[in-house]
Amino acid sequence: MSNYLFVTRGLPGAGKSTFVNDIIARNNNINVISPDILRRTKECEDWSEKHIWDKAYELLEESIQNNKYTIFDATNTSEKYLNTYNKYCKKYNIVLVVVSFASVDIETCKLRNANRKGRDFVPEEVIDRMYNKLKNALQGETKDYIIDYKDFKLENYI
Repeated sequence: MSNYLFVTRGLPGAGKSTFVNDIIARNNNINVISPDILRRTKECEDWSEKHIWDKAYELLEESIQNNKYTIFDATNTSEKYLNTYNKYCKKYNIVLVVVSFASVDIETCKLRNANRKGRDFVPEEVIDRMYNKLKNALQGETKDYIIDYKDFKLENYI
């Protein structure tokens, strides 16, 4: 049984999904939920952002209920997302662990993003807005569960 919900947090191009893919390559007992992955599926290609996020939260709750080790892979730059995860954690008596990519500088993120194509590309002004949200966020209880991605070791939680 998992006592943790792992959530990535950082700008587009910070390396969150690459990091998650490296983890699941070493441990196939991890359930990954990602709005980006949902956007790429045939089923979701015409869905609104709200519908995609509703589906992601539905999958998240299902994963928690099934006692799966779960990583929610998204930018999560807004505090509202972290508040949502905190509610799930309280409901199911698990701990939120925020794997932060805030140490990856914005210029690196923009350079990586420039190589993206299609729906994966994020306009620079959106990255700038996300950056401002990210640097001004993390108030309250959430900050107690933040770990830099370079220091994260899954085996410390399993």
